Amino acid sequence: AFILAQGAAQAADQMIEFDRTQLNDSAYVAMLYDKIELAAKRACKAENATSFYSWKVMQACINDATAKAIAEIDSPALTAFASADAQPDRVAAR
Repeated sequence: AFILAQGAAQAADQMIEFDRTQLNDSAYVAMLYDKIELAAKRACKAENATSFYSWKVMQACINDATAKAIAEIDSPALTAFASADAQPDRVAAR
């Protein structure tokens, strides 16, 4: 289990459970990345962003939470997946 914790005032802790032994499986890594992003959105309460400014703050919180979770898990495969996901072509393809 991994706890996604944030320093942002509007963020809350989220627990993510994962199997470290499966981090070499690309499908598992993709699923874990999606779980991390979902937990970050919940932690940052992205659905409550009502104005453009608050949306930008929430998006920054989500990006920060996701990056911190990936760094703390410390899996080369997950880090590579996240880096590829940040590329414009990949985002457009999702």
